[in-house]
Amino acid sequence: TPQPRDIFLPQSSRAGYIVGDSGLIVRTTTGGATWGAPINIGSSRNLHAMAFLDFTHIYAVGDSGAIYKRLSALTWTALVVPQNYTDVDFFDICFPHNNFNYFNQDTGWVVGAKGSILHTKNAGTNWISQQSNVTTTLRGVYFYDGRTGFAVGFGSG
Repeated sequence: TPQPRDIFLPQSSRAGYIVGDSGLIVRTTTGGATWGAPINIGSSRNLHAMAFLDFTHIYAVGDSGAIYKRLSALTWTALVVPQNYTDVDFFDICFPHNNFNYFNQDTGWVVGAKGSILHTKNAGTNWISQQSNVTTTLRGVYFYDGRTGFAVGFGSG
């Protein structure tokens, strides 16, 4: 059974999502009282985190360069990462906001293994590598505006 890794269920809505191992994505429309069948995204890669901007802009990241974007309630598409990141496991994704007022819904970051940081300025159409100067696994990323952010991780390197 796939293990869940992240959940988003906004207070203002009865809809939400869970992501997890083996490409798990499930949706609720009942505020979490019941959950639908897993959504087939065409991949069994583990998913670790979500960024939920609104019901039009939802992303999930995971193993082996996995970045997915929600196209409709039950349809997700894989986004293309640079070739040298297709073997990198991503653990978090962030689009800068201030109390859920997003500064720019097109600008976001993902972080992961080997000190990896990718950045998009066009809602995930293109991802650009950013230098982190570390080789440790980065597990979390947070930006409080479009220019200032933090990444956290662990390990040696």
